[in-house]
Amino acid sequence: MSGAVVTSMKLQGILIGAVVLAVVMAVSNPPQDRYTEHMILQFADRSKETFCQSDRATQQQCQFAIAMLASQGKPLLRAFIENSTRHQNFVIFSVYTTDLPNQKLTTIAAFGNFFRL
Repeated sequence: MSGAVVTSMKLQGILIGAVVLAVVMAVSNPPQDRYTEHMILQFADRSKETFCQSDRATQQQCQFAIAMLASQGKPLLRAFIENSTRHQNFVIFSVYTTDLPNQKLTTIAAFGNFFRL
């Protein structure tokens, strides 16, 4: 085989690989409802870290209280996050920007996961 044919085959293999990767990314790009659920879980986890910094017994009670609050307040949290979030869908990945009262969170969603910037 000549060098041009080998180079053409390598280029074809790279292009096929890129197309397959793009299809996998597009199929695994998480929708906004998954992002909202992710943020609700993040709220509960961060609240536990922030507010539950005492002795073990009190810490367990605090974590239980926050879990109950997150569970019972889920519709309110969901509405707040949905109303505070801008979603940009680039087909193979998404960018979510959530404006909170004291900060702006930017998250990239790709391969079924969320990566905070």
